[in-house]
Amino acid sequence: MDQITDHQGESRRPGLQVPELRAVLRGEAQTVPLVLWEDAYLALDVAAAASSRTAGAKATDLRRWVSAYESAELDGHPLRPVYQWTPPLTRRYLSRFNPPLRHRSLSTLRTFARFIERHRPRSFPAGDPTAGISWPRLPEPEWKGLSPDQVQRLRHAALLRIAEADRHRRRSGTVPKHRHAVRDRAILEVMLGAALRVSELCSLDLVQFEERHLVDVARKGGRLHTVYLPARARDALAEYLAVRGGRRGPLFLSRTRRRLGRTSVTWALQAIAEHAGAPPIHVYPHLLRHTALRAVAEQGSIQAALRLSGHSPTSGTRYIARYVSTTQEDLERVQESIAWVHQ
Repeated sequence: MDQITDHQGESRRPGLQVPELRAVLRGEAQTVPLVLWEDAYLALDVAAAASSRTAGAKATDLRRWVSAYESAELDGHPLRPVYQWTPPLTRRYLSRFNPPLRHRSLSTLRTFARFIERHRPRSFPAGDPTAGISWPRLPEPEWKGLSPDQVQRLRHAALLRIAEADRHRRRSGTVPKHRHAVRDRAILEVMLGAALRVSELCSLDLVQFEERHLVDVARKGGRLHTVYLPARARDALAEYLAVRGGRRGPLFLSRTRRRLGRTSVTWALQAIAEHAGAPPIHVYPHLLRHTALRAVAEQGSIQAALRLSGHSPTSGTRYIARYVSTTQEDLERVQESIAWVHQ
């Protein structure tokens, strides 16, 4: 049976199994402490749908909240039951944080409260304990991404690494260096072409690559999407598969033929960047996602970028700005290009 674990893989409650926890949440126990709801939410909702990084952030937010709720620090009343969770307590708790952390904590608490209500209706006699609490104002996000020139330099550097590794293979008769150079180029092109999160890339299996698409890609929220791969990404992936072999399993393999991890993806991209020469290019996986989504928004539409991002249509509009926000310089250039403004 599955055991409840936290985001670091350590057992929160060694004797508690998922089926037992489900039984408790169906109402077979007289009371359910908030800390047990925390375990349930992280194990049954978050672990199944979120990346390890998101799961870790939610776990941190909830532990901070549960500790405050079950202590006397909010209003002098420790160990209060779940039904006493009200909007004033939530508002008082959130007031201690800066706007970005308040925004993230409010998001976590809202989904947590809805999870409790879904499993135990009418848990909150006073209503939704996050109702009436507005989202804090956040500073306008500064777009982070690569310029077209930087993208071309990275692509050229990836091909240069393959050529150098190929020469090494012919001289020494060994193939690992060549195989990894080909793999790293495929990673670069797939991330630029499909705007994947690094967790989505690492979770891919060979069977998910079908001709021109990646199928059943696990996006945020547990949704499965089919993602189109442009020709350049398909070509790079086909070249990699020719040296990888057709053995089933993870699509991108490490040196030990195991599933590639997030850190290894970052190292692969940095190895390409080192071959790009000066000026240096600071690259990491999520930067490629920003770059790809902005290119889609500029050459297609915001709606197209939203669809490719994998965010849900209802919540995605709140997040897409971080990928495609316009700089002041961009805005001024657009304004200057509209002739009728000056006529």
